[in-house]
Amino acid sequence: SAVPLPTGTFYVELSGWEDTAHRAYRFTIELVNELKVAKLNDYLRGMLSYVPREIFQGMDLVMKDNPSRHMISVGRSFFSKEFRPNDDLGYGVAAFRGFQQSLKATAQGPALCLDSSVLPFRKQLPVLDFLTEQGFQLKDVSTSRREVMREVMHVLKGLKVHVTHRLTNQK
Repeated sequence: SAVPLPTGTFYVELSGWEDTAHRAYRFTIELVNELKVAKLNDYLRGMLSYVPREIFQGMDLVMKDNPSRHMISVGRSFFSKEFRPNDDLGYGVAAFRGFQQSLKATAQGPALCLDSSVLPFRKQLPVLDFLTEQGFQLKDVSTSRREVMREVMHVLKGLKVHVTHRLTNQK
């Protein structure tokens, strides 16, 4: 934390939502380690014989906090949630742009290195629109229902589907 946190044991109550029960949690905050940023200055001046890894790890954690909240995290990379029509690859797939960041020690001080990349993701679509992009003829479902249902289940397997017609947030 950039500011000192209060230490001790705390009790938090969360009110229940539509289908969830009232919950209470008890947690404890205690100081485990305090990073000395002066070590980084000493290292960059050549006065420290070892690399202060804990400082770089702490800075790296702080630098990745905001992207991890607002972007899609895949491995060490972060990808935008924003869909650009030009990046549509068809069949319900789009190319999403992203980056990987790391901190490096240089003679001028710490440097942030950004590597950009592109990764295909499934587009966020209603299920029927997704199946249409996959080439399903939804009108012909009554002709060979079992075979079509088997293919539909195969295409949807492993995808996260959000239910929107209910009050609860189901996936």
